[in-house]
Amino acid sequence: TSSGPLLEIKGCAWHHDERWLAYTAGTTLFVHDAEELVNYEIMRFSEEDKDFIAEPEWIGDRVILTLFEDVTAEARANNNKPVFDHR
Repeated sequence: TSSGPLLEIKGCAWHHDERWLAYTAGTTLFVHDAEELVNYEIMRFSEEDKDFIAEPEWIGDRVILTLFEDVTAEARANNNKPVFDHR
């Protein structure tokens, strides 16, 4: 059963010991424990419908990923000039 909308998985990566599978869906990072057969919601990165995360990769015991943000509204507000966000 599903408790919310179905989300397209944008990437997955196994931890080096093959117990943990990191995967991204929408703007949320999940980790599946293949030994316990449990999924964990680790973090949600955005509430915007057009944003998404992808390309998870394990570096040691940490997961890195890419956040893709829709900057259309900001571009229009700046007369379609490039938007550089230095966070």
